[in-house]
Amino acid sequence: MSSESIEQSSPDGENSTPSGENRRDVLIAAGLNVLGATGWHGLTHRAVEQLAGVPHGSVVYYFGSRDGLVEALADDVCAADVAEWTAATAQLASVLAGRDTTTQAIVDLLVDRLLADRVRLVARYELFLEGARRPELARSLAKRGKAIRHFLEPIATALGSSRSERDAELLARLLDGLLLGAVIGAVDDEPEALRNDLREAVDRTFRVIESS
Repeated sequence: MSSESIEQSSPDGENSTPSGENRRDVLIAAGLNVLGATGWHGLTHRAVEQLAGVPHGSVVYYFGSRDGLVEALADDVCAADVAEWTAATAQLASVLAGRDTTTQAIVDLLVDRLLADRVRLVARYELFLEGARRPELARSLAKRGKAIRHFLEPIATALGSSRSERDAELLARLLDGLLLGAVIGAVDDEPEALRNDLREAVDRTFRVIESS
């Protein structure tokens, strides 16, 4: 969105481009919080605007519609996933020499992610499930999946996999499933118990990859 359009038609008459861009980011953060805390029924324009502390009409102004907001939420989640795995790959590069150290590094990453912002994580899975009903959303999220598998392939290769692309897919699905299980309470989410459960699951998967 150009600075001229912001100056001419901002909902409350403000004409500062930086505040306009910041407002969009604030609305996305609020949207993820509303979605994660209340589900799809609670994701209304008014709820998002009230949490963001912005004027009524801001969602329509910045996103056009609720669907536009949802697409922006999905884009934000995907971008955050890619950024997180980019950083994690750099960190993991120094520990890929052995299964045990790699397992621990991935477990730490998962637990840190779960404990950092549980509501946002719930919103992330809400978006994934909505993708089952909205093909355009599913396509957007699928791009994110390809990026994550790209980061996981070196791990599979370091573990001796002869089919690193396939095993990266297996590992990506496992990690998502483990996080979802923790979010919905299917596994013990006490930090130490969670670490133990995740460590065992990841280690077993690594053993399968090593023997494949």
